[in-house]
Amino acid sequence: MTPREMHACFVGFTFLQKREAKRFATLAWSTAAYFRQKRLKPLKTILAKIDPPKPMTPAQMRAALIGAFTQLGAKVNYRKKVEVEHPED
Repeated sequence: MTPREMHACFVGFTFLQKREAKRFATLAWSTAAYFRQKRLKPLKTILAKIDPPKPMTPAQMRAALIGAFTQLGAKVNYRKKVEVEHPED
């Protein structure tokens, strides 16, 4: 698999997990509303907690990809960042 395909798989899996979590939260909220509890949090606040508050940093993305590739048994080559000097025209 290419990194782009791996990314697409991760995005799809994340979408599926969020959709399932929202579905179960909606079901739980509806069940609680059915029994007319005295206090019930608004469904909107419960669903807002499922989505992540901020995106990952580049270092976290790199660590996640290396971890995923390692789990899949792929050989991971570590390279140091090399700055390339461009000749001035």
